[in-house]
Amino acid sequence: SISTGQQTQHLPAEGQSNMHLAAMLQLAQAGPRQVSRYSNKQRVLMVGDGDFSFSLSVASSVGGSNLVCTSLDKRTQAQVKYGQGVTATLQALERMGATLL
Repeated sequence: SISTGQQTQHLPAEGQSNMHLAAMLQLAQAGPRQVSRYSNKQRVLMVGDGDFSFSLSVASSVGGSNLVCTSLDKRTQAQVKYGQGVTATLQALERMGATLL
């Protein structure tokens, strides 16, 4: 739901997912920084991140150019297993400069 003054607009799940990804991309473009154990000065290997949501979270916080993200599933298998939202997540990671294996 989006509140604009007195109106509340309810978005379908897909619309909410796209807005969430857009917000994460905006954060990533604001500039890399350190979040917890991760910083833009490190190369980070994400191993077995099934739907790549954790990878996207880290990339949104510290930038994606130093991330290598992996999954046991091939891209098509991940889409079947986790739904079409994984496609948008992978595209967002690619736009941020992450390496996907």
